Amino acid sequence: MGGGAPGGALPPASVRLPSGLQPGMAVPNPGANATQRAAMDTIVQGALVDLLQSCGVAVAPQPRGRLNLAELVIPEVSAAIGFTLAQGMNATPNPGRLTLSLPDTLFTIMKSDTQRRPQPFDWVRELTNQLAARIKHRLLPLGASMQPMLPSMITREALEASRARFPAMRVYVGRTLRGQVLVTLDTIVDEARLIYTGPVEMGNAGDVIVF
Repeated sequence: MGGGAPGGALPPASVRLPSGLQPGMAVPNPGANATQRAAMDTIVQGALVDLLQSCGVAVAPQPRGRLNLAELVIPEVSAAIGFTLAQGMNATPNPGRLTLSLPDTLFTIMKSDTQRRPQPFDWVRELTNQLAARIKHRLLPLGASMQPMLPSMITREALEASRARFPAMRVYVGRTLRGQVLVTLDTIVDEARLIYTGPVEMGNAGDVIVF
C-alpha cells in the first residue's frame, strides 16, 4: 500500500492506530460491516473516554455490535454539532452531525473548573464541542479534515424521532456510575483512506470552557 510517513515519523498515542497497522498503511476496508468501521469506533470511543476523564468521570465504552438500538434509552440532556469532513486536499467535504446525550445524574459527579457549577444544558453543549474537537484532532494525522460548527441543544424527542436512522449511523454507548451516555455520529467516512501521514500541529482540546 502507501509508503511510510515522511521522515519515518511514528503516530502519537492519541491517534491509536488499530492493532497491526504501521504508518502509511491504510485501515482495512473489508465491506459494509462492523469490522469496516473499527477505525472510527476507536477514534470516537477514545475521544469520549478522554473527554469524560477530563471531567473526573470514568466511562466504559460498549461494543457497537452488541447494542440493541430498538431498546436504547436516550439520556435526558443532549446537544448536537454539525460539521464537514473532507478526506484529501481536493476532496469535496461531506456534511455530518455529532450528538452527545448525558443523564441528569451524571452532572452531579462531574468536575467543574469554575466556582459556580454550570447548568447542564450549557455544560452538554460545551462537552459536545470538545468531543468534536477531540475527534477532529485524531483525524488530522490520518489525512481527514473535520470542521465543526457551533453546538446547539437538541431535545430528547428530536433524537427519538431520528431513532429510525440509528442503524445507518454510528451509535456509541458508554457506561458510567450514573447511567449510560450516548453518542451518535452521522457522516460518510471512507476508512480505507485513513492513512497516517505524520504529526500535525494541534491546539489543546482538553479544556472544557462553558459557553
